[in-house]
Amino acid sequence: VTVSKVRINSSASASDTDGGWTDITLSPARKINLLNLNNGALDALGTASLGAGHYSQLRLVLDSSANANTVVKTGTTAEIAVDTPSAIQSGIKLVNEFDVAAGQRVDLVLDFDACKSIVSKGNGGYSLKPVVKVVPTVLNGISGFVATTALSHGVSVSAQQNGVIIASTAPNATTGEFDLTRLPAGNYDVVITADGYAANVVGAVPVAATGMTSLSTSAAPIAPVV
Repeated sequence: VTVSKVRINSSASASDTDGGWTDITLSPARKINLLNLNNGALDALGTASLGAGHYSQLRLVLDSSANANTVVKTGTTAEIAVDTPSAIQSGIKLVNEFDVAAGQRVDLVLDFDACKSIVSKGNGGYSLKPVVKVVPTVLNGISGFVATTALSHGVSVSAQQNGVIIASTAPNATTGEFDLTRLPAGNYDVVITADGYAANVVGAVPVAATGMTSLSTSAAPIAPVV
C-alpha cells in the first residue's frame, strides 16, 4: 500500500474538507510492503505537533493512483493493482481517541491487516478493503519458534479469544521465530496452522500489559503434527 498522509482532528464530526486537521504528510508518498512488517516490525510514518487536548479522529490516507496499491501472487513477481474504493480515498477512519498532555509525546501504532484487507473479485481481480486498528505502543505479547521443517507449508500463527483472531503473523522463513505483539492484556489461545498439518493449539496463554510471554525456544520449537 502507498501511504500519503495521516490526518488528526479533535472534532469527531469533522469532514475531510472541514478545518482543524493536522496532517503528517509523506512526500513523496511511501509504498510499504505490509508483509515486511510482521513479528513486531514497525515503519515510522512521521510526527506532528499538536496542542494539548482530546483528539477524536485519526485517518490514514492512501494514494489512489495507478499501481499505488498492489498484490503479488505467491511464486510470481508481477504487481497486480487492487481497486481502491473512492470512499477510503479521503482517509481510512480509525477507531481511536487519544489525549495529548502539555509537553508530552503520544505514540500510535497502526496495525494494517494485509490478509483481511485484500478481497478477491469475481473477475479475477482484487479490491482493497482496509482493516486497520490502533494497537498499544508498549511492546508486549507472545513469542516462540515453530519447527523449521514446517516452514515451507504456509505456516500461520494467531492469537485468538473465543475463536476470534486478535492478531496473526507468519514466522521467520529461516528461523521459525514468531512474535504476536502489542496485544491487550488477557489470555489467548495460540493457534498454529500449516498446509498438510493438523492445527496446534496452546490454550489460555497469559499476556501482561508489558513483556513477552515465551511459548518455545529455537532448541525446543513447536512442531506441527501431520
